[in-house]
Amino acid sequence: MKKLTIDGKNKDIFISDGDKVTLKLLKSNIPMLKIFAKEKFIVDYSNLIKDKLNDDCVFTADKSLLSEIVGFKLHTGVMGLAEVPRYNELFKLDNKIVILNKIIDAENVGAIIRNCVAFGFNSLIIDRETCSPYLRRAVRVSMGAVFNIKIHWTANLINTMVSLKENKYQIFSAEINNYSQNLFNLKKNVRFAIVFGNETNGIDTDVLELSDTILHIPISDSVDSLNVNSATAIFLNYLYNY
Repeated sequence: MKKLTIDGKNKDIFISDGDKVTLKLLKSNIPMLKIFAKEKFIVDYSNLIKDKLNDDCVFTADKSLLSEIVGFKLHTGVMGLAEVPRYNELFKLDNKIVILNKIIDAENVGAIIRNCVAFGFNSLIIDRETCSPYLRRAVRVSMGAVFNIKIHWTANLINTMVSLKENKYQIFSAEINNYSQNLFNLKKNVRFAIVFGNETNGIDTDVLELSDTILHIPISDSVDSLNVNSATAIFLNYLYNY
């Protein structure tokens, strides 16, 4: 992400990379600034583009020139530029929330967001050490799902969790330890949030201590843990069908 001066104000911007992701961006409510794409995409989606952008914000070239200009290979020859949406206030989130604790890898964040939207979790909380969901790679890996989820950014995850508990949210943490319970034996409340942590270090100790229940996926003793992307898919699919 970078900053761009728009109407005299510095604003965060992000890139949508690829035809499918950029098409979802065009169909979203997120303000777009420019599009740079091969001619076929411009022609095929001319009505959507005209609704979002003035003609002087639409640029076209063949794929080889596109890649030369942007500095890396474009798989589909389509790229959009848009404003990062404002983060949501905590009280505007839904009854089912995913919380990310220090997940710094952009691909992991993008894949988790895709899992969230796929399994009906439309609210996400990210702490200050989790990477932005609007990094180019995160947006691409999410396949545009990031445009369909409410995101709340918090500078103090513990305070945020306390607020959730005060508002009758049950807090789960996905972690394997001596106190964790089998996910498939879970009895949950109507309002709940589930925390996923850093793949190397796991969830912060103070976050675990504030959680109502620590949950694990039962797996073979020959494997220590699952990739966080795989784990979120299993957790959220189970909770979706619970």
